[in-house]
Amino acid sequence: MYSTKLRLPYRQRILHYCASNGVVVPKDFDAPKSSDKYALVDITSQPPTLVNRTSYLKSEIHKFLSRPENRERKFKLLDFKRGLELSCSIEDKFEKIGAFDHVSPDELLNLVSP
Repeated sequence: MYSTKLRLPYRQRILHYCASNGVVVPKDFDAPKSSDKYALVDITSQPPTLVNRTSYLKSEIHKFLSRPENRERKFKLLDFKRGLELSCSIEDKFEKIGAFDHVSPDELLNLVSP
């Protein structure tokens, strides 16, 4: 059976967020695959830079943040499904620290109008 559920346009949301907030998008951002809901922004670099891969797994985010080369850097963890800024603890727990506007202007949100 086929589903009529649309995949959320995370790539479109991420690119809109970056353009609106002065975040640099790397040339190889999620190429050639589609983007997932969790994205990281390196706020240590100037200007802030989007990490070139997204993820839908918390364990992948935790693994990336635990790498020796990333321990001294500061990252903003964004959930583009729910519009939440999150923190990641040592125990691999995500906690909400803020919210942001995560919907891009031309996004189709519903298949039928209310």
